[in-house]
Amino acid sequence: MTLPIHLGRKALLPLLAVTLFGTLHAQNNPQTTPPWSNGANNPASSKGYIFQVPDVDNIPDLHGNPVGAKLVLFIGGNQFFVLPQLVAGFVKLHPELAGHIFYETLPPGILRQQIAADDTLTLGNFTLMVKPDVYEAGARVLHGMQEKQQIKDVTEYATNTLEIMIPAGNPKHISSLRDLGRADLRLSMPNPQWEGVANQIAASLRKAGGDELFTQVYQKKVADGTNVLTEIHHRQTPMRILQGRADAGVTWASEIQFQQQIGNPITGVEIPADDNSTAVYAAGMLPDAPHPKAAAQWLAYLKTPESQAAFHQFGFQSIAAPAPIAPAPYVAAPMPAGAQGQQIRLGKLIFDATPKYAVAYVGNQFTCSDCHLQSGTIAFASPMIDLAKVFPAFSQRAGHVISLQQRIQECFTRSENGQPPPVDSKEMNALIAYVNWLSTDGVNGRSYPGRGLVQVPDLKGNPLNGRVIYARQCAACHGDKGAGVPHVLPPIWGPGSYNHGAGMDEPPKMAAFVVRNMPQNHPGILSPQDAFDVATFIHSMPHPAFNPAYKGY
Repeated sequence: MTLPIHLGRKALLPLLAVTLFGTLHAQNNPQTTPPWSNGANNPASSKGYIFQVPDVDNIPDLHGNPVGAKLVLFIGGNQFFVLPQLVAGFVKLHPELAGHIFYETLPPGILRQQIAADDTLTLGNFTLMVKPDVYEAGARVLHGMQEKQQIKDVTEYATNTLEIMIPAGNPKHISSLRDLGRADLRLSMPNPQWEGVANQIAASLRKAGGDELFTQVYQKKVADGTNVLTEIHHRQTPMRILQGRADAGVTWASEIQFQQQIGNPITGVEIPADDNSTAVYAAGMLPDAPHPKAAAQWLAYLKTPESQAAFHQFGFQSIAAPAPIAPAPYVAAPMPAGAQGQQIRLGKLIFDATPKYAVAYVGNQFTCSDCHLQSGTIAFASPMIDLAKVFPAFSQRAGHVISLQQRIQECFTRSENGQPPPVDSKEMNALIAYVNWLSTDGVNGRSYPGRGLVQVPDLKGNPLNGRVIYARQCAACHGDKGAGVPHVLPPIWGPGSYNHGAGMDEPPKMAAFVVRNMPQNHPGILSPQDAFDVATFIHSMPHPAFNPAYKGY
């Protein structure tokens, strides 16, 4: 359902969302701004969503030429100052799109109204119809739209926090959110009818002063005219402050940095973390996007180091993977001479080139080092360090205590899609010797601080989004068909990969491995949700069946 905003003799006092903010009434004012004809001389047969605000030029929120556009972006308004740098960097990578990108930076709610109105927007006597390829807004909104199949391939790419915007010098001596309830302060605050930030502000007001502060700011002060809600988006707040019509307003911290960077006498009052709210920004592709290839390229670009650096310039933050404190880099004990050293060296060869040195027991192209990185010496990548000192250990899979030899047999039957080497085989003895050597400096019964994998939240993976993430972050190494590079990079699906009994076949375990360690050239760039998505996608691809004859392993 669309809500047309008609101007003429009435200027609309924005309505507050009923469930959160209650209902306000329009105020009557003389008509002082165009279009004098109330849009009657607009010949468009279908006007879509009618949006025009008096005394505010909203044309700056329309960027470029929609005619002949090869990529159309609908982007939440408070990112408008990052877009010039983002678009310039993106076009360098995709020069064929130069001059053919059109984007809008209206509030997310207005953009959704435009999409719902057959992608049509009317500004006074001007009607624009342009179909978007990408929509960007808060992550909660994007994920909700994805569940309804209104958007796909959702990508989270940045975060932001709130701050109180004030004139330089802080003439009203504002120090906290509680001050915003003062009767002497004139506020300019986001309109909850179309601005999602109003929900975060409401939550922060309640954290700082309970329902009383929220009611004072968003109901009583609106009613008495000392809080004037925005009519387009919160770029009106600095305009009102600079014009002397407002003393303060809550905005994203990034907007204060932008105003300072362009030289405006604006500053901010930080909101403590306990009272603050963090926004997560996300982007997704429209299911009927006219330019899906360019849209996918844009989604991929948002997560690149270059794009992230542009966001950082204005105070946005990246969505970081969990970063537990890793122990100091492992320094191996001296390898002994003689027969013992030879056996340890053989164990390391088997570990690093398993299909070559344990060929009788391997059924694919996986090596131990593919899951236990750098010969089993990297923290939070299932390292072998001190592992010998914690066995025998209870196995949840087996339901009883197992030996280190039995644990290695499990790996051969599952991850290596092969068969268990006998406990007295030369391969088993060599691997045990190698693991014992990595445990030389360990203390019996104490787990290595970097043991296992990092903890990740319990999330649900989206394989469709995972396919997009795989294409932009994984395919360069593992290939479009997941086949990897023989003897260099592992195949992660197909006949040469692990089977359905392997730990990596479980999306939560793969996500925990990926979020910390992948991609190897930029580990940590993927969010936990990204990691779950790509792990779920890989899980959905073909893998060898687990041989039930080896259920005991």
